[in-house]
Amino acid sequence: MLINKIINTKERKIIIKSKQRIYSRIRDLREDSDLKQKEVAEKLGLHTTQYQRYERAETTIPADIIVDIARFYNVSTDYLLGLTNNPKNSWNTKNNINIKQGNNNINNIKIK
Repeated sequence: MLINKIINTKERKIIIKSKQRIYSRIRDLREDSDLKQKEVAEKLGLHTTQYQRYERAETTIPADIIVDIARFYNVSTDYLLGLTNNPKNSWNTKNNINIKQGNNNINNIKIK
């Protein structure tokens, strides 16, 4: 029982730490760009108070807003989410890929 509590506590700390990372990263990106919260909120089509809640980690950021923020700052969503420390996409969007689905091969899909 004690082992489960320790593991759950460690997992919880990891989850909380990764959640906090996105909020600090969007604040850091805004400050590095010398922008005010109001300016970013307007560019994203949000109310200023809603954007402020995102930066203060008072509310969860929806996935579509995370994508909009990533596009606005020209960084990857992986960077915002704390999955990488590299702000740029690590894959080339002009590459062709092959996907195998069951017995069917789907070839030469271009990612835009």
